[in-house]
Amino acid sequence: MKQEAAYLRGLAEGLGTVDTPERKLISALVDIVDKLCEEISELTERIDDLESDLEELDEEMEELAKILEDEEECDCGHDHSHDHRHSHGQDHSHDHDHGEEVETLELACPVCTKPIEINEEMLNTGVFNCPHCGEKLEIDMGGGCDCGGECGCDDCEGCN
Repeated sequence: MKQEAAYLRGLAEGLGTVDTPERKLISALVDIVDKLCEEISELTERIDDLESDLEELDEEMEELAKILEDEEECDCGHDHSHDHRHSHGQDHSHDHDHGEEVETLELACPVCTKPIEINEEMLNTGVFNCPHCGEKLEIDMGGGCDCGGECGCDDCEGCN
């Protein structure tokens, strides 16, 4: 395009040195064509730079995607890069096994104070032994009352 603009400039200069309105118009049009060629050239360079930057970003995104795929992830909202133990003695961990996610809860044994990982089976049965001290523990899921079966209600196990 720059070559065509230079050719037009040469043609305009070949028209002579007399300043006629037509000559002034042609000269102004050739100046505009020159400026457009410069701007197009600058824009082309910027586009090339942006394409290069975009390719680099794409490569970096692919690397990040590979890293994320390699890490075991879950969407529980907790940071798994450090110890899961919270100050209140509970741990919200997840066991990852070939894509199947099983939520566990970690509580401190009330007798030996060592952490116990509570799984779904333990929650379902409600009764288990501490793996550290052997103490029989029960999980109260908060349903019903704790009358021991003496109140006659329909909410507690002892009355049913």
